[in-house]
Amino acid sequence: MLDTALSTRDAVDEALGLLNAYGLITLTDTTVTVHRLLQAVVRATTSAPPRRSRWSRLWRRGASPGPEAMAFALLLRSVEAHQPGEHTTWPNAPRPSPSRSADRTTPTPPHAGTASPRYGNTPSGNDLPRRGRVPFPRGYRGGQTGEGEGRGMARGVVVDDETGQQLGVDGVAELLGTLRPVDCQTCGEGFGRWERPALFVQVAEDVDGGDASLHHRRCRAPSWAEVGPGDRPTLPGFPHATWRATLSVLPTGNTPVMVVNPSCEVAILRRKNGRWRVATLERYAAYGLGTDLMDGVFVVPSLALVVADDRISVRITHEGSVAHSWSVPAPTPEIRKVLDVREWLTIAVTTSADPRALGRANPLPSLIAAGAVRLGAARVLYTEEAQLPRASDFEKRTRAEMIALTAEFARRSLDVQADDTTLLAAIQCAHGETDLLRALDDPAKRLASLLVVQLYATGARSSAGRPNPGGGVHVMCADAAGADAYRADAVTLARLTQGTVARLVPEPTREQLAEAYLADTVIGTPEEFRAAYAFYRDDAGDWGLHQSRGKLALVRGTDARDRAGDLIHRYPRVVVV
Repeated sequence: MLDTALSTRDAVDEALGLLNAYGLITLTDTTVTVHRLLQAVVRATTSAPPRRSRWSRLWRRGASPGPEAMAFALLLRSVEAHQPGEHTTWPNAPRPSPSRSADRTTPTPPHAGTASPRYGNTPSGNDLPRRGRVPFPRGYRGGQTGEGEGRGMARGVVVDDETGQQLGVDGVAELLGTLRPVDCQTCGEGFGRWERPALFVQVAEDVDGGDASLHHRRCRAPSWAEVGPGDRPTLPGFPHATWRATLSVLPTGNTPVMVVNPSCEVAILRRKNGRWRVATLERYAAYGLGTDLMDGVFVVPSLALVVADDRISVRITHEGSVAHSWSVPAPTPEIRKVLDVREWLTIAVTTSADPRALGRANPLPSLIAAGAVRLGAARVLYTEEAQLPRASDFEKRTRAEMIALTAEFARRSLDVQADDTTLLAAIQCAHGETDLLRALDDPAKRLASLLVVQLYATGARSSAGRPNPGGGVHVMCADAAGADAYRADAVTLARLTQGTVARLVPEPTREQLAEAYLADTVIGTPEEFRAAYAFYRDDAGDWGLHQSRGKLALVRGTDARDRAGDLIHRYPRVVVV
């Protein structure tokens, strides 16, 4: 109804956007509303009907009033044309629900820029400035037409005629389906809710490559630019490009997955068989990510999921350095429990969806079937801060009673008395505070650590007696003699709960390895643990349960910690005593 009210649709959008910014109207995707009180004020202060207002007289004389005047007159005309009735007779409007501000707190990884080729320089998370991300404009919809009247273009994005001719109807539709108007790639400012971005495309004919990006129309006009051999592109890089990421679940099998859109406003183009096609995801194939659903369960060496205290990050490593990194805020305790029982997590990289707006009608299965998603499994690693034991690991009463019962059982079976300081050190250690435990003398420190080990070993098995994925305790000692002595005490205390204790050996048989990691408490040296884990990881057999085992790693001594190396980062909880 409003599209033809002014000379161009842009003029209508500008006027409506200005009124909405001043709070004089309310915009939705399909309606424009003027509050009845505001209408009453306008009617009361206007001497003549809106159709005979001074703005109408100005229009008849060919004058050009400001956007506020045009919008007011336009809306009042619309109200009278549809005769909604006197405002005093309208029913009471429902109380509006509280509005929610945009999420602008998504953490971003530190800057670590990498060299980019002439084309194909879609920015990684490392290339982004440390700043919040604005939500997608609600007015953006994948639709039928854009400027230039080409069918299949995304509604709201201005596409010039030359770009439409070069890409064709299908090419434009494919391209705009992979772009999201978040920030202008010229000035870095966000797009307004009713603003129509301009599509700028630059290509190099000699290399059959190029890129497409979104801009404010005031910053850069929609156009198609060809770069000659040896010439510098108009836009050599995109420091303002943004990305989106979220933790989601695949509807098939309720598989947890981290979904990443690596480039909202920029797309890479390649010319194949004379046609320009979107090729943004091609670089991720070189890192080992595939398009088949089964690719999401095979661990990709270049991928890692790093769980930190304040965020979860996906990192892609290439030639010894981090090529891409994307983050989501710190997980809830429920999500953290899911991560802690998994050895790997599926990573889905796509430019065809907004990860934060997947909703119940999750489009991932259909996108995977269409080959629009790159999939791979990333090993779950932890930072030291994220590995500290937490009070949320156990209920307060359960933790206190278990430590007290184990201490009493130690007094009766080992003839070792736990004084108040030792008990307090064990309780504090279960909360992530190890200073008091480390300050104890060797006998008391040993006893306190045994109390903590027994506490975490209680979650190693299900109620049916089966090993829980991600459960169990691994104790790493500095030498074999220390491991043997610690095993003797652990076996005695495990009788309290009828738990199991296993001792790794330097050269275990396949049968021994099949049983060792499934015990409630496993004891050995760092080298023995590394050899056992390498066997589970590299052997052709199904060792998925074994690889996930180890809720807590208790390391006796800094020397053993240093020798454990990167292996220690796979444990959700780590205590060094």
